[in-house]
Amino acid sequence: MAYPIPARPRTQLPGGDHAVVDALVREIEGALAGEGGLAAGLDLVAARLDQLRGRLSAHFDDEERSGLFAQVAIRLPHRRTDCERLAAEHARLLAALDRLRAVRAEARRDPAWGEGVRSFLADLGSHESLEDQVLIEVLDRTGSAGV
Repeated sequence: MAYPIPARPRTQLPGGDHAVVDALVREIEGALAGEGGLAAGLDLVAARLDQLRGRLSAHFDDEERSGLFAQVAIRLPHRRTDCERLAAEHARLLAALDRLRAVRAEARRDPAWGEGVRSFLADLGSHESLEDQVLIEVLDRTGSAGV
């Protein structure tokens, strides 16, 4: 079955994956900014990273099983490199997230951990931004909401 190219804003994709991911990212960013105190914030970040892992894994699996990026690359050959990059980033992003999640509670107080989380969120944001650009372009060029 072909993965539908969204005709709606990213936060309204089927299954709500992006909306939930976006909400988790906002909570993590808020907690890192010190909302709710340092200890509570770090605990919240760790809990949200665990939730984010499940959501991202399912989201990435859906994209890979459906052949989304391969289908887009057929329709937009000039975006083939971007599609290959997006698909390859899935494993790298999940591995980075797993490394952050594996840090023990007392080690999370090290500012380097928070910086690692911020760096991960920036990488995830770049990934999602490129994905949005590619999907919007395929919609604009093909006039189709499905691949």
